[in-house]
Amino acid sequence: MTITRSKRTTSDVVTETKVVESPVKRKKISVTTTTKVTTSKTAKAPKIHIEDALRQRNPDIYTGILPEEFVNSHNAEFIEGCHHVLKQDPTLYAVTVHAPFPNYKPDEPKATVNDYWYSLIRSVMGQQVSGAAAKSVAAKFRALFPKVEGPTPQGTLKFTFDELKASGLSNQKTKYVISISEAFSDSNHPLSKIEFYQNASADELTAELIKLKGIAEWSAKMFEAFTLRRLRVFAYEDLGVARGMARYLEKRPEILNEVKQIVHEDEEKRARLKKKSKFTNGSNSKRDWVPLHDEYVCEVARKFAPYETVFMMILWRLSSTNVDVLLY
Repeated sequence: MTITRSKRTTSDVVTETKVVESPVKRKKISVTTTTKVTTSKTAKAPKIHIEDALRQRNPDIYTGILPEEFVNSHNAEFIEGCHHVLKQDPTLYAVTVHAPFPNYKPDEPKATVNDYWYSLIRSVMGQQVSGAAAKSVAAKFRALFPKVEGPTPQGTLKFTFDELKASGLSNQKTKYVISISEAFSDSNHPLSKIEFYQNASADELTAELIKLKGIAEWSAKMFEAFTLRRLRVFAYEDLGVARGMARYLEKRPEILNEVKQIVHEDEEKRARLKKKSKFTNGSNSKRDWVPLHDEYVCEVARKFAPYETVFMMILWRLSSTNVDVLLY
């Protein structure tokens, strides 16, 4: 008996042909066998929620006391805000004390109007670029000025457009820098007076800031939170805040249900639900989190008033947002 065997292919079907000798005639008998090929795949480990990871490192719970090292790393008002937030939600303890919030150090020197101007200039430099790129442009910009005096709005206006642009600014950003410098060089402009920052309400300050070219509402809020260090700031329109809120409520569905009830029982708030939210997930979205309507996001933040900024910092931490570019 002669056996002929077909060559194996990448197919999962293997065919063998047996030739049987017979006195009368040769008869071919085809035998087909099918072998199921299974491919072993290594299952991906489930993604650990950032809160669970931080609690593994610090399983302690909030008892009304914060770690001494954490307290000593912040100013008194910010620590008061941390206590307030944790009284509202003690489960945020591990996230809060995981590391200091560098923008709220104790004994920070008093800022000047010139500091405020430069903060806004840095804000423009950081728009739509990485933190490293923004720092590079800022370093080249500072190099234009004498080391002792440093950058000033009046000094900026002495340079030509091309000289300013050579520091790495785009045409549009160069125009913004010049326009903001002109406003701060005007002694009659509200933003050139230190008293305005001390006495203006959030609405008054925002209204004045967004008149500047290159400064929109988000930039104004970042200025209030990071430069003026005001603690009643909440940027619902920030991507990191939206992502952090989604992760926060993912672990606390009861809070989301409570907030939805509050919003739907209030006619004015319910009407705002008809407005398109800042962030939505389309059919092709690759986000691993589900955006919530702006009204729900803002309602959750109201629970932590008058320290919404502290809560916002925690949400950024939950979203793993790098805020280095916002620190001036």
